[in-house]
Amino acid sequence: MPAIPTADRPAEPLLRVLGPMAARHDGRDLPLGPPRRRALFALLLVRLGRVVPTEVLVEELWGGEPPRQAVATLQSHVSHLRRALRPAAAAAPLSVRHRAQGYVLDVDPEQVDVCRFERLVAEGRQLLERQDPAGARDRLARALRLWRGSPYAEFDAHPSLYDETTRLEQLRLTAVEVHAEARLLLGADEEVAADLDGEARRHPTRERLVGHLMTALSRLGRQAEALEAYERTRVHLSEEFGVEADAELRRIRTALLTREPEAGRGGPPVPAPPAP
Repeated sequence: MPAIPTADRPAEPLLRVLGPMAARHDGRDLPLGPPRRRALFALLLVRLGRVVPTEVLVEELWGGEPPRQAVATLQSHVSHLRRALRPAAAAAPLSVRHRAQGYVLDVDPEQVDVCRFERLVAEGRQLLERQDPAGARDRLARALRLWRGSPYAEFDAHPSLYDETTRLEQLRLTAVEVHAEARLLLGADEEVAADLDGEARRHPTRERLVGHLMTALSRLGRQAEALEAYERTRVHLSEEFGVEADAELRRIRTALLTREPEAGRGGPPVPAPPAP
């Protein structure tokens, strides 16, 4: 397996979608224009480096009611986007290029926050697999700091962008889980308990996340809260999907009830609660 680079690249991505979509230059947002033009930019961005056929863009932008001169209108939006992005393009390679069958957004992936996020998450997971929890913690913390809110939220009427929002949110939750696992291995139980409580309440089906919360709480002597977290997830899974909690989550619960010395997922022993 190739070595994982240790240095981060540019401090601030030019293009941001992990939160309100923006193109930034010299610390300010560039004017991407009205909603349909912003949607065009987003549709090119989710297919970064790939040509998007003109007919696909027309269909995704206007559905079954395109304007009379749809291709000309699309060309006009592209021209406005190019002008808006010109200041950023002067600082780094960035362009909307025409190809015979459509358009392509050309930019270094490191200049896009979501690409940088995906790289950092992948590197963090590799570092944890290599038993380097400190490296994994740091890499995943940098990834999660890029997240400013739900991506592409303004485009929920566009199916392809909605699907990308869902995919990225699942990747964020994976990053949260792996980040928590790395910190549990490093003994940062209070941090993990504080960070995961809200996430576990919002996402009761993420059993790995709930398990990490239970482990952190149990190590802090807060067994009742750990069992409450388990029960919330058990009830939700039963009522919504008619299934039991997974075997690993049930194992953590059993370990808590019997005060076994290890109730976590590969981390330090779980202490028994202090004597009354």
